[in-house]
Amino acid sequence: MKILKKLFKAYLIFLFVAGHVAIGIGALIAYDRIGKSPRQILAITAEKLKSVSPSMGTVAESLVSAPASESLALIKLPSPAEWRGPGASVNRPAWRPAYGATGKPVAETDIALGVRPATVADGFPKRIVGVDTTEAILEAVSQAQPGDAITLKPGVYTFKGRGIPVKNPGRPDAPIAVRAETLGTVTLRFNMSEGFIVEAPYWIFENLQIEGICPQHGYCEHGLHVVGTGHSLVIRNNRLYDFNAQLKVNGGAV
Repeated sequence: MKILKKLFKAYLIFLFVAGHVAIGIGALIAYDRIGKSPRQILAITAEKLKSVSPSMGTVAESLVSAPASESLALIKLPSPAEWRGPGASVNRPAWRPAYGATGKPVAETDIALGVRPATVADGFPKRIVGVDTTEAILEAVSQAQPGDAITLKPGVYTFKGRGIPVKNPGRPDAPIAVRAETLGTVTLRFNMSEGFIVEAPYWIFENLQIEGICPQHGYCEHGLHVVGTGHSLVIRNNRLYDFNAQLKVNGGAV
């Protein structure tokens, strides 16, 4: 029973990460106050999950009946195309880069409400840099120029060793992007303590799935780490998971 309780608490944490905050809080309160067993609460949770993600509901139902030793292997994220909850979506259009006078990114929803950006990157991208290998991604990032859109072709890219330094600055009128055309088509798998180490301003990361795959869970610290002058950063419409902290910021205003 102790193993099952630990497993269930781990699953509740996963619910929070996946965006099911309300469901997670409700399940935690039920667990602590109403005396239902973990499997009883999982059965209730499974019904709730079906409304936002049928596959997650199926996973939860499987957890109810599966032996504790097999349950962790059943916890999978739904595909972006199948997800119907809040957060990243395959239907979100690309962002038109715009920044305020202090370098703060300005969303299109803010512009629609009357906010006037100081700079709009109308000519972005100035250059599309298509990449289809891990080595090409590293080279494109290291040699990036203002206005570049480093566009990853569909596939899975695995990295190991040290983090990926992001050192070349963009500009408000010519930011630098690392992106996929559509969420769910590109997965970056990091077998290292940190992924992108952003040290320069005006970068955009968009439509990427970034996964930690370290053999020891504690080894994968951050998907993105912002340091120094890595301000005016846009992290938009991505899915980051299996890190101790998906994002860490030690730099300027982001």
